Amino acid sequence: MPVAWDLTPGPPVINEWSIPRDRLMGIPNVCSGPTLVPVANLPDRLADEQIDTYVTLMDVAGQLRFRVELHLREVAGVSFVQFEILGRLMRSPGQELRMTDLADSIAVSRSGLTYQVNALADAGLVERWASPDDERATIVALTDAGRAEFLRVLPGHVEIVRTLLFDAVTDKQALSLGRALGRVSDHIRALPPRSARGRRPPRPRAVRR
Repeated sequence: MPVAWDLTPGPPVINEWSIPRDRLMGIPNVCSGPTLVPVANLPDRLADEQIDTYVTLMDVAGQLRFRVELHLREVAGVSFVQFEILGRLMRSPGQELRMTDLADSIAVSRSGLTYQVNALADAGLVERWASPDDERATIVALTDAGRAEFLRVLPGHVEIVRTLLFDAVTDKQALSLGRALGRVSDHIRALPPRSARGRRPPRPRAVRR
């Protein structure tokens, strides 16, 4: 059921009829009181088919990632992100990438990526060095051990993906799905890369009196 919040302190109030429009839109309430509008009449809501598509996509992605990561943890002791890093390095020229390029291609924060790369380096699966072209840039490269570990784990990973994803659709449906998701991916990646965003300024420290 949709959720409506009243303006008094306390837990959310469940209401299957309306949502305070100012809360839903994320804008300040400039009226004398909340303006409640029927959910079905909101001018900027997604169509029912769009909501179904979004919810299904997120559910499939979450279920698939959970089962893939469970397998990776059991057979190799690596996380989903760590395996993705190894895979992207395997497919890159020279099997190496700059950290900024990894950050732009993997959905993880900068600090999270640094943590994952450090873990792989500690395990001897990747190595790092300063870029000869830019001392501020760090190169991450696959080691022989990392290449061997990726290839050892890959067959089981492929089997899970094939069983959970591609066995559920026809070849034609899989092709259409890939094309549709490819357009969405291109649309999102047309936005400025995360590496172009400046780092957050440090929080000011409290002054002790």
